[in-house]
Amino acid sequence: MAANIRIHTKNSAEIFAFLKLNQKDFQIEKTSSGFPTYNYKNKAVYVRDKVIHRGALNKIMTFQTQVTQSDLYKFVNRYSVESIQEESLEIERTLLYKGFLFNPFQEESFQKVIKIDCNVAYWQTCRFFEVIKGSTYRDIVKNCTKPTRLRITGTLGKKVILTDYIKGKKVESYIKEEKKKRIIFQNIYNRIRKFVDELMMWCWQQNPANFIGYYVDCVWLREYDAELIEKLKMIYKLKIELVDLEVQRNNHGRIVLMESNEENGNDDQTPYDAQFKSNEFVSYKNLYNFTPDLKGINLKIKW
Repeated sequence: MAANIRIHTKNSAEIFAFLKLNQKDFQIEKTSSGFPTYNYKNKAVYVRDKVIHRGALNKIMTFQTQVTQSDLYKFVNRYSVESIQEESLEIERTLLYKGFLFNPFQEESFQKVIKIDCNVAYWQTCRFFEVIKGSTYRDIVKNCTKPTRLRITGTLGKKVILTDYIKGKKVESYIKEEKKKRIIFQNIYNRIRKFVDELMMWCWQQNPANFIGYYVDCVWLREYDAELIEKLKMIYKLKIELVDLEVQRNNHGRIVLMESNEENGNDDQTPYDAQFKSNEFVSYKNLYNFTPDLKGINLKIKW
């Protein structure tokens, strides 16, 4: 259902009810972000909190064009679609995203521990991978908010689920068939995520006794580790804070780690889903195999 006109709305329920009650033929596109787009006749009605302006679309197009011109894109493009998709799935299966290693029944609070925030690590990894130009990196950092930068990098990993409706009734749902370019984008996005995830494992390996845990691109350490931080600074611009952590349990027995710091005030707490994955840390499958000094990293590596 090709659309020539794009229309913005904030209310998904109203347009869905209208199309169903009037027994229209339409299609819903939904990405991992959860926001739907309704394709009806030659119109695409996209549901978002805010209008997507031309400037934002131009930044996404510039970003994706530069990715296609990168050496990493050319490296991945050498392989078949089936091989790329298989590798992407294997990489995705190995991601932990988060994990804590202390015993929450023996240690229920931490005072003045070190939080290392890699600060929009996926975007910084794009720069390190050299899939974008330095001018583009600086422009986005200067002129876009953190959520916007995350959305821009997230466009690489976008997968679309289509649902067809005939006369207001659901017919079928299926994953949109993608061209090779989009499949390569998804592979590169998984490589970016794996790089950050594996680097968290590297932080743990440097001194397991000092490692509290990590959450996507943030690491908590019991004590300041100048050597580790200097090595990370070769790749990322870091934000380092002193924070307090407190273990809380909800009604379902799930453990939440509440973070606070003096700068934001102890009333302003950030919750983290504290999953404990000591076995997964030990059996973690590497792609990049970082050296202790983080030098000579080979990015053009096949799973």
